Amino acid sequence: MSAPHRVDPGVRAVLSAPRGERFTRHRQSALAQMADDPRVRYRQEHGELPHWMKVASRRHDQREARPIPPPCPAPDDVPPTGPSSPPTRLGHHRRPRCPGWRILAYGLAVGAGALAHHVSTLLL
Repeated sequence: MSAPHRVDPGVRAVLSAPRGERFTRHRQSALAQMADDPRVRYRQEHGELPHWMKVASRRHDQREARPIPPPCPAPDDVPPTGPSSPPTRLGHHRRPRCPGWRILAYGLAVGAGALAHHVSTLLL
């Protein structure tokens, strides 16, 4: 392991500065030019974090500190004793139950069409 080397005093001053005072020279000059802006003034007075973040963290801590009781069932909350629901169909969603009904329907349509054709030729 290498021996710790000396850190530049300027870097040490920046790292040991309290939160909100770690501005570079360029940033300090920009903030000085915007000193009359109310948002910048508030930020320089109160630090980097907005006030709502501090309030939100306190509310979050209070919620975590307060225990939430487990839900208990109501006296009238009992499972239903009536008839059960019909069994769910397995397989395809709109698949016909029996292929015979489809064949019968096609046959009746063909037969009705043939009968209508013969009747229409007799009448016309």
